[in-house]
Amino acid sequence: MKKSKPVKDKVQLAQDILIDEVTEDLHNEQIFQMWQRYKYVFIGAVVLVIASLAGLEAYTSWKTKVRLAESDTYEAAAVLNAKGQVQEALAEYETLKDGKTNYAYLALMRKAGILLEEGKKDEALAVLDELRQNQKAPEVIRAMATLGFVSQQFETADVSYLQSILNPYMTVGNPFYGMAAELSVLLLIKDGQNEKASKLLDETLSMTRVSSNVKERLNIIKKALAG
Repeated sequence: MKKSKPVKDKVQLAQDILIDEVTEDLHNEQIFQMWQRYKYVFIGAVVLVIASLAGLEAYTSWKTKVRLAESDTYEAAAVLNAKGQVQEALAEYETLKDGKTNYAYLALMRKAGILLEEGKKDEALAVLDELRQNQKAPEVIRAMATLGFVSQQFETADVSYLQSILNPYMTVGNPFYGMAAELSVLLLIKDGQNEKASKLLDETLSMTRVSSNVKERLNIIKKALAG
């Protein structure tokens, strides 16, 4: 039986929306894969091959159903939040806590955002801190949780502590280098290390893989330093 095109379109649309919500700066980069890849290992007689394929087909079908169900829950929570029904939205996101797909991690990101909007900064930081250290979460989610965790403590936490959190992303070629460098520059300025901040600014601005949005903000900081 052929898969219906509307379901495929719905899945693709959900993926696009989720990517957009993670980060505007990475809008056009395919860095977050929602779909798992399955490798087939054929060993033994034809009977065993047929049996393994049948089992895989059933598992894939189950995963698809689960993914679509969790997508619906995630979207329902987003609608509730947009309507101002914050507590209802948080409750809906909470149901994805033990989810089987990446929507579980995306729900935590959205939960942290809502908590920040509600002025519950400590609770939001706790969510981001747990998420950024979760090795099972996709890299893009962990990175955005890390950047959010640092940015929300910019005025209060120890500079060296925050820099140590950013260091893993401060390597050339890392897709999050630009945003990590931007925060690092601001932290250096806050710490009175203007010369070091200026050097990092110039290095980052010279890189071709840093997004135009980040470079635009860095140029504003550079002018402020020069002035």
